[in-house]
Amino acid sequence: MLNIIQESVLGAALAATLYFALYILYRCQSSKKTYLLLTLISASVLILGHLLELQSEDTGEAFTAVKILYVGVAFVSTFTLFFAADFCEIKLHPYAVKLPMVVIALLIIASLWTTRIHHLSYESFWLHTGTRRYFEFVPGPLYPVYTLYENICVLVSAGMIVARIRTWKRLRRQLVMLLLIVLFPMVGGFLYYVMVVMFNNKFHFYFVAYAMSLSNVFLFFGIIRYDMLDITPRGASKALDSIKEAYILIDSGMYYLDSNSSAHHLFPGLDRFRKMAPISQLESWPEELKGFSSETENHNIQFSIVSGQNTSYYSAGINAILSPKGGKTGWTILIRNITDTVTVMKSLEEAAYTDPLTGLYNRRYFMELAVKRFDQAKRLNQRCFVMMFDLDFFKKINDTCGHPAGDFVLQTISARIRDTLRSYDILARYGGEEFILFLTDIDPDHAFTLAERIRLVIGKSPCSFEGRTIAVTASIGLAESGGAETLAQLLKNADKALYQAKAEGRD
Repeated sequence: MLNIIQESVLGAALAATLYFALYILYRCQSSKKTYLLLTLISASVLILGHLLELQSEDTGEAFTAVKILYVGVAFVSTFTLFFAADFCEIKLHPYAVKLPMVVIALLIIASLWTTRIHHLSYESFWLHTGTRRYFEFVPGPLYPVYTLYENICVLVSAGMIVARIRTWKRLRRQLVMLLLIVLFPMVGGFLYYVMVVMFNNKFHFYFVAYAMSLSNVFLFFGIIRYDMLDITPRGASKALDSIKEAYILIDSGMYYLDSNSSAHHLFPGLDRFRKMAPISQLESWPEELKGFSSETENHNIQFSIVSGQNTSYYSAGINAILSPKGGKTGWTILIRNITDTVTVMKSLEEAAYTDPLTGLYNRRYFMELAVKRFDQAKRLNQRCFVMMFDLDFFKKINDTCGHPAGDFVLQTISARIRDTLRSYDILARYGGEEFILFLTDIDPDHAFTLAERIRLVIGKSPCSFEGRTIAVTASIGLAESGGAETLAQLLKNADKALYQAKAEGRD
């Protein structure tokens, strides 16, 4: 009765294995299927051999069945290792590794087929013909070698898969499934070996064939459920690791799920960050990314990271992952380095409101700021002042010393004046060698004192350029807003005062 049950199970397993092989051959488009097909064919031969063994009528038939079985045993281990390496993208040398392994498998088959001559595989064997038929034997000295080779192949395969489990985060389910598929036959083989060596196989049960059948069931489930042979997940993983943008995946509760290598570079602690931990607990996670609204599906948030004296700027595109019913199941965060763009924009903005030679505000931007300050002072009934100053005989400096010397003088004088002022005073290069200053929150006496201080700062020490000493003085005109209704009127009054200073002898 037990033989009939075993034969039925093995027959169904053989049919299922052949169906799996045909399914993979015609339905799977993966380039990874060649060694898997060879593994399934070898498994089919193994199961067929054991099925024929159970149906044998004499010792000769049983030994023939075992010879068929061992064709499957020898090659299923070999091709399993080849498939595992192919799946894990570990290249095995065709002549240094693959060819010797195929030769070893052929030698195992040859030594077992010829064991009647040398008795190295089986010292003796016979068919038990009681209530159950099964092949019995006394193992020879080479029998443990066969088992050792099979287990080495399986362990190496498992080692490659475990190594990839640690690094291929997005394929962990497929890899764990593949690890189970590889280990089941080894466990069955180990149990059978223990029964043969320690208990003389008194249970008369060949576990390998059934473990192989169970592996095939898991394999088919893995292909259908987890797309084990589909290159899309692996391709997506490689694509994400190859892009410059940092990619981070979190669930709807803001718990960390996945990331790419660029994200690990941006946030060094991410490679040690445990899955399903709150992403906000990540060291150096920007404050700007901690509180985005879950009500909105898309966000674009900019933030900066300071490292030493350098500041880098980033833009994070945050997009919701929607379920078929419209609920949010998670978020993808794609972070782009925009430091170059920000730098260019700042340069353009600076060029729009600063004088390129002196670094002071230019005339246009000064007018924008002064209008606002003037109107504010009028509303608050406050005094404000405009100071215009012009470098005396500046044309003579250009004519006698050259324009580079003139530019140096303008830069030097600008720096001296700027160091004299308060942070909120508005200083600009008004044109040529003429400067303008807008003052608030100051009384007339202090404004006059400041003008005198600026005059002395400009003229107290000459400028030295390429070994030449260049004396510089300035004439200054100061006007108060008391009698001016508009900024234009205030500027006109300051201009008149400047001309008066020049007319009275300059400096």
